[in-house]
Amino acid sequence: MSGEDTYFIQIENQHEIRRGVLENLRDTVTSLQALEGLKRTRVAIVEKNLELKKIMSEIRTLNSNLKKHLPKVKEPIVAVSKPVKKGAKKSHHAKAKPKGDLTRLEQELDAIEEKLNSLSRK
Repeated sequence: MSGEDTYFIQIENQHEIRRGVLENLRDTVTSLQALEGLKRTRVAIVEKNLELKKIMSEIRTLNSNLKKHLPKVKEPIVAVSKPVKKGAKKSHHAKAKPKGDLTRLEQELDAIEEKLNSLSRK
């Protein structure tokens, strides 16, 4: 070695220092593997989101096609109830309303069934 001087330094506890360095390298490799796993997971999530968007788009298209092919039906007019004041006590009339709603719904259901039966007979 013509222009360079080589020096050797004695290291005490060289086995422990080597072990420490190797343990740190092992931890670093483990961390890098975990990072790669996280990256793969993120890529998989992005792919699943894209697939979900594609499926939702297809569902919207199919839904609009279905609406075009279904017959137009009048929607029943639903009466809007008045809001109850916060301090007011409930009266026994409130209990009667669900029965009225139930009978009204049953009547509407019967009317729909009659229409379906008349359509199926034709």
